[in-house]
Amino acid sequence: MKKSLLFAAVLCAFSALSAGAQVHVGLGASIGTDGIGIDAGLTATRWIGVRAGVSFLPSISPKFNVKTYNWVSSSSAGDVKVKGNIKWSEFKLLLDFHPIFGSGFHITAGAFIGNDMPIKANNIDPIDAKEGLLINDYLVRADANGIARAAVQVKKFKPYLGIGFGKAVPSGRIGFTMDLGVKFWGSPKVMAFSPDDNQYVQALPTDFNESGGNIIKTISKIKVYPVLSFRLSGRIF
Repeated sequence: MKKSLLFAAVLCAFSALSAGAQVHVGLGASIGTDGIGIDAGLTATRWIGVRAGVSFLPSISPKFNVKTYNWVSSSSAGDVKVKGNIKWSEFKLLLDFHPIFGSGFHITAGAFIGNDMPIKANNIDPIDAKEGLLINDYLVRADANGIARAAVQVKKFKPYLGIGFGKAVPSGRIGFTMDLGVKFWGSPKVMAFSPDDNQYVQALPTDFNESGGNIIKTISKIKVYPVLSFRLSGRIF
């Protein structure tokens, strides 16, 4: 439903653009909390602009200590070093509306579409196959090789809403755009790689209440992702 509404809005935008003045096209490069991006911009009126492109976040690998637990003997087994992996690549489609005639101020609606597991974590050194990682209230079991894998899963289709200053295609040769908004990525789920199913499944909370792995616990409670980006663009014609 959300995808249908987005595409309908884009079709309306292109209809408005085609009914306006001369079409202008530009290219842009951006950097911000949504990663590094490149896009193409299109305008044909002073009211509406369209941006389409990709953004990606290079791999970030924080490390932290997590307690292990022997789920057979029901006893603590010590600590182990865990490496996280935060990265994503997404397609983005954004529609800018300029409510003040001729102004760079814009209200933006659109979506980011990309991978649904931007955060993963696993132990660096193998542990016993009968052990698992205690990541806060979740027990993530190790596979036959002694590696336990956890992840945070969000929606692949993430609606976006925000405001900003600047235009999809600058009035001159070079322009600058700033955007501030949020991606609605749903209720993040803590996932664990199941050795039995050979795939990621939703992890079930326990009553261990451990303190390790706060990066997963914190992000799993955030339903929106804040976006602050800065874009440099050039006008082709």
